[in-house]
Amino acid sequence: MSFFQFSDPAFFFLLLLLPILAWWAGRMGPEAAVRFSSTALVKAVSRHRHSRPGKFLFGLRLLALAALIAALARPQIGRMNDSIEAEGIDIVVTLDLSGSMRALDLSTRDDIVTRLDAAKRVVEDFIGKRE
Repeated sequence: MSFFQFSDPAFFFLLLLLPILAWWAGRMGPEAAVRFSSTALVKAVSRHRHSRPGKFLFGLRLLALAALIAALARPQIGRMNDSIEAEGIDIVVTLDLSGSMRALDLSTRDDIVTRLDAAKRVVEDFIGKRE
């Protein structure tokens, strides 16, 4: 079974600062490049305080900060290991696969077989008796 967790979830408290940052940035506004003696001249030209691309880019910056905070929390995916206690005996079977095992010097009731074929039959019989 797989699981998803964060190694340092306390970093998610930093997400609470994002709305405060957005509010503060909205109140500050950019500094004027040209200062006018009268705002009546500017009202006709500028109806909005921020332009649409500026709002979009600021939203992307907030999203990037949220992703950075999520990365600081170190997301992790893993698998759970369940331990099952069982009793038994481990048996290891080893077979020689060298060229000498191809020698045709063993015989069964019907024909002559290689040493490897005879060893395989013995192992199959052994496993069959264990099940």
